[in-house]
Amino acid sequence: MPYAVEVRLKNLVAKTGRTKSYYITEATCEHLDDLEDLYLAEQRLRDIRAGKIHTISICSSLICPD
Repeated sequence: MPYAVEVRLKNLVAKTGRTKSYYITEATCEHLDDLEDLYLAEQRLRDIRAGKIHTISICSSLICPD
């Protein structure tokens, strides 16, 4: 953990009386969905660019006007 973050966490713990584990768990639960979305989307983009998977246009899967 970066030193500056550690200091902020220690200050928060001291001011509130909660544990470091409490705040780390809260932060993880709050942001895990966003991190999963980001990293999975980045992996999907790498796979597309590497030709491992292919895409189709939305018009090929729907009825689109010409």
